[in-house]
Amino acid sequence: MKHIHIFSSLALLFTIQLTSCTKDDPPPVNEEEVIDRVVIELTNNSTNEQSTYTWNEGDTGLAISLSEGATYRASVSFLNATNPADIEDVTEEVREEADDHFVFYEIGSAAQLAISSSSNDTRDSDNQAIGLHTTWEAKATGETLVRLYLIHEPDNKQGTTRNGIGGETDAQIDLNITIG
Repeated sequence: MKHIHIFSSLALLFTIQLTSCTKDDPPPVNEEEVIDRVVIELTNNSTNEQSTYTWNEGDTGLAISLSEGATYRASVSFLNATNPADIEDVTEEVREEADDHFVFYEIGSAAQLAISSSSNDTRDSDNQAIGLHTTWEAKATGETLVRLYLIHEPDNKQGTTRNGIGGETDAQIDLNITIG
């Protein structure tokens, strides 16, 4: 009888061990959003004239005209327009995950154009602006290239070059700026 009790106890222990040793569920995967449209809205601070520029995947760049000496309020939106009947605004997710995102503007000529964060910009948990709302100052007549990046999981948000920021590029758009 003692053998049956020990055998039953061992069988129960073995069953408990088998069920408790299943692999843990894998961590949830945060799938990258599709971003195939970027919209930039610029408002001239002096005239309140608003201009909207839209980049769609496949476009080579975006031509933007600014007035010399003018300052602009700028906002950028990221969209998933793969289904034209149901366009998704990915910008909200970028805001909600501010610690994991950064919009970087790589400016070809700082003598012609300055871009800085606005007071109403979204900030991460370190109070670092993420670049969705910016101020553009058109300093001098001419043309310059601005490369806009949406960066996922940047190594830092203080870098002055794309490589210095690290992370993965979620979106990259060339802005061909003409100041006249």
